[in-house]
Amino acid sequence: MEHSIAKLIRRAAETPSRWIIHGLWQEGGIALVHSLEEEFKSTFAYQMAEAVAGAISFLRLWEVPQSRRIGIFETEMDDLEVGRRLGIMYPKDDWPEKLVLSDSELQKEFRRRTRFNEKMECVDTWCRAQQLELLAWDTVNSILASCANPNSEVPVSRFFDALAQLPLKGSL
Repeated sequence: MEHSIAKLIRRAAETPSRWIIHGLWQEGGIALVHSLEEEFKSTFAYQMAEAVAGAISFLRLWEVPQSRRIGIFETEMDDLEVGRRLGIMYPKDDWPEKLVLSDSELQKEFRRRTRFNEKMECVDTWCRAQQLELLAWDTVNSILASCANPNSEVPVSRFFDALAQLPLKGSL
């Protein structure tokens, strides 16, 4: 009988990985970026989404094998702040066509909903309407807060389980 470790190693060697960002983010995976406030998490997420949408290397280090439709669900910044940042990123209007951003109307609808399942339904509806393959969520604070204690492992686990149920190939 094959040992469980040997089985896992064999399966990993026999099964090719489907990379969103080669060596960093696999299809079906959930990537989480966490740090203190004002540590450029949003910039990191926007740059990662841009690389994925445009099939360009991420931070000149990780290759992106193919362009994918990715949405940034913005729950922190308002449209004017996002627009200013995007104006700096794309002064020549050369944004990737497969990069989609939410707006203040969606943010208001998301905030209006108070229960976790209602908020996830709002995100699911947007992902389907935009025909997204991937989702970058900036930031997840408000969804975790809707689960009572956002510092507990229970809401985080519940959030990851709900993310895995979205019609996506990966989430950031």
